[in-house]
Amino acid sequence: WLHFMPSNTLCQRLTLLSCLNQFSLLCKAPFFIDKPESISTVRVGDSKMFECEVAGSPEISVLWFRDGAKIHQSLKHKMSFFNSVAALEICQVSEQDSGKYFCEARNEAGTQSCTVELEAKGWFSFTCLHLVSSYRISEPFPQKQCGHPRSTRG
Repeated sequence: WLHFMPSNTLCQRLTLLSCLNQFSLLCKAPFFIDKPESISTVRVGDSKMFECEVAGSPEISVLWFRDGAKIHQSLKHKMSFFNSVAALEICQVSEQDSGKYFCEARNEAGTQSCTVELEAKGWFSFTCLHLVSSYRISEPFPQKQCGHPRSTRG
């Protein structure tokens, strides 16, 4: 049957098969080598950094989301992807920053994501009870005398 097939069609098919085989060998969907713990707690006012190490080929692009909404680069949210590490820094965390964050890595071969839940706690929830429980009064407070002091002379 090869004898009856035009030579350029056979070459095109072989070239296409060769390219597909090479593509499948070179392409690998993203996968996470290292990812953050599933729950992270941070004190309000502090900054929080999430990092994920991701591999795959060809080139990977990374997006970050909070509660399903895409996060954009800003003064509040700093993102980078360098040496296979995707990072999201949340600056000056507020209680409104609490939620589910996920990192989505994608390339031509597929998409993969990892999720972390951020719990932002107010300052008082960390320290107030400690301060109250460690405060102990050992002597009564001295009372101030009002008015003029009494004369001790008769």
